[in-house]
Amino acid sequence: MPTPERPLIEPPAPPAKPRPHLVGRATAIVPPKAAPVPQNRRFQPDLSGMWEADGSGENTNSPLMVQINQAGAALAIWFSRPPKDLDGVDGLKIKDDTGGERTADHDWVHGVARGFLVDKMNGNRADKGVPIPLTWFVAEGGNVPPDPLRPAATDLFNPLDPWLSEGTPPLVRGFKGKGFLSYPKTTPEVLLLGFAEDGRPTLRLRRTSPVVRWPRRVISRLPEPLRTQVLIDQTRPVPESLRTRLIALFASAQTGFARLIKTWVHKKDDKIERTRIRVALARMLEFSLGEPWRTRMYGLMALYGNFATLDIDGELKTYYQWLNDVLDDEVRNSSAGGYPTGWGTGRVQEAIRGLGVGGEAAFLYRLTFQDIGASAPLVGIQAGAYAAVVKIDKFRLVFKRNKDGGRVYDKNGQPVTEDPVPVPWAGNHPVFAVFARVAGGLAADVGLKSLTFKSVAGKPGLGVADLGKLDFRSELDLSDSADFAGARIVIASTTVAKAKLGNLAQGNLSDSALWQLYLPGHGWMHAITEADHFSGPKIAFNWGALLTPGWWKAWLPTSAEVTVLRVSLCVGVLFSPAALSDKKPPPDRRSDPDTVHTPLAGQASAMFPYDSWNLDAEEPGSETNGRMRFERDLAEVRAVVEAYGPAPVLLAFTSPEGTEPHNDALSENRAVAVGQAIVDALGPHIARDGFVVSAHGEYPARAQGDLTIHGIPVTGGGLPDPEKYPTRDDFYRSADGPTAKEWPRWRRVDLFVEGTLVTRVLGRDSTP
Repeated sequence: MPTPERPLIEPPAPPAKPRPHLVGRATAIVPPKAAPVPQNRRFQPDLSGMWEADGSGENTNSPLMVQINQAGAALAIWFSRPPKDLDGVDGLKIKDDTGGERTADHDWVHGVARGFLVDKMNGNRADKGVPIPLTWFVAEGGNVPPDPLRPAATDLFNPLDPWLSEGTPPLVRGFKGKGFLSYPKTTPEVLLLGFAEDGRPTLRLRRTSPVVRWPRRVISRLPEPLRTQVLIDQTRPVPESLRTRLIALFASAQTGFARLIKTWVHKKDDKIERTRIRVALARMLEFSLGEPWRTRMYGLMALYGNFATLDIDGELKTYYQWLNDVLDDEVRNSSAGGYPTGWGTGRVQEAIRGLGVGGEAAFLYRLTFQDIGASAPLVGIQAGAYAAVVKIDKFRLVFKRNKDGGRVYDKNGQPVTEDPVPVPWAGNHPVFAVFARVAGGLAADVGLKSLTFKSVAGKPGLGVADLGKLDFRSELDLSDSADFAGARIVIASTTVAKAKLGNLAQGNLSDSALWQLYLPGHGWMHAITEADHFSGPKIAFNWGALLTPGWWKAWLPTSAEVTVLRVSLCVGVLFSPAALSDKKPPPDRRSDPDTVHTPLAGQASAMFPYDSWNLDAEEPGSETNGRMRFERDLAEVRAVVEAYGPAPVLLAFTSPEGTEPHNDALSENRAVAVGQAIVDALGPHIARDGFVVSAHGEYPARAQGDLTIHGIPVTGGGLPDPEKYPTRDDFYRSADGPTAKEWPRWRRVDLFVEGTLVTRVLGRDSTP
């Protein structure tokens, strides 16, 4: 442990309190400085990681996913049913506290448990092959009768913490019980889990990953889509068997996709055989899995498909590039036939496009430009400059589905979408743009001035060409229009021939424009507009105009435009004042220790004996001591303590009874003891650099107002000093006596990691 240091307290501490003469009270003895003896509490084997239960009977997939975190002798356990809509999973039954059987997916989905590897004599149960007792809690699902006071846990991902398996009745509905976990030494890769004390039924667990689980409260703070990805991987992952089968498709040049793609390349002239190969590829990609797990599985496959390469006859491409070629072949040659019963081009495309092949997008961003500026011919080349106000609307794309749930495709093989669904912005800030344009070619304007000014509406005034509206499709789920700040736009347009005679008629021959928008950190978006290979001649006339007096005047051609072999290039950049400002509102520094600082571990169950720092003290009538209960809380937050980052802060306080030197020493000894207990339990797993021991005795309990200690806000307790009274009974009988009820919450050591309260160790009250 590093040498303890006195904290830097902001604002500075006031002058020391006066030392009153105490009548009839002996001077308290200052406890000696703590020097806890290191203990190796890293019991082997370390059971931390994700485990899956073996299937049995009709269970071809795992019926239960189990996550274990181990810290010292303590086990924190989460368990959930497999993802929704997974085939080959039978209902798992657990008996409740009344003896009735509850069926998985219908009556329950998630649960938590706790246990200890050691017995009362500190013997390693796992090493002896003795069952490890567990207490568990299972949350009821949404199919049970409603109860407004205790709602059902219907979350997709396990919302429970292991501490719910004991102590205070949980806020969600459920039932508790006792079971066991066994570690057979003859099969060290297997655990046996039972939800009944008699050991029936027993599930065989196999570890699929050694990664420890992050607390749900930490995961909930992550931005989307990262939050959902972590929740899937750490609380209810895709089963290992399915994940391995699908990723193996990209693993070898002799198996999986490779063999079929090679055959497809070599069968260029056999369209029927190519159809059969495309169906075989699509069949390998089909799997039954609900959302969001299906999207996550596609994402994992994309990591391999976009980087693994396949060489066919000297042509090296990634698997995704080859599959793009296969998809293009399906779109162009679906009419060749050869599909087996139950298959067609829609089903084949659905399976391949599910990987993300084909460039599908989930959102549409519509940019409307209202611009002002000027342009003029410059020695055969037209130059222009524009400034624009950009209105950005967000829409969600909804793909059309057939009666079987598959996407509908157009004649070009592209997915057909419904009308875009507007999506409100979480933040909507103004966006502006500036453009520069250069154009050259054979063009002539008849009856027009060489320099024209017009407004957005096209009337005389300030303004130039209206860029109109552009739709960009993207997979990005942006939250604020200001997210487009810094985007660069490139517009390249070509015109083979274009003519317009006033309002009378117009015609185009291959007039098109390609818009590209580069969003920093996300890449390019594309939009093609005005892609008319031939249009016209068009007559601008409708019979209803005959009813308007002087209708013929609108037909008089006052100008004519002719464009031949015209090429133009326009570049611009978008910006927003919201993105230019880095100012953020100052955080609220006020903090109530009982409300704002809630431990990530869910509760503070570890206890020091009264006026002591000994976590190993015997507790009559209890199977555990303070150290074991601290390790039990630590197991839930192990991932936070282990992660790389700044040194954790151990913040220690005491209640105001006793002398100030005594309380200073007591708080420091407790902080040192907690720091050593963490090292004993996790040892080399801790990636952080030591601990900051910040002990303050009774000062924060008696201080007025807000304090900041090592960047952590603490609200002073404002408690009176009981030592100014001749006896403790005198204090209790005084007007200050009722404040004694506040003392227990100040007897504590808080573990902060990067400003977040991770867990807390309390001190017991005095014995009457």
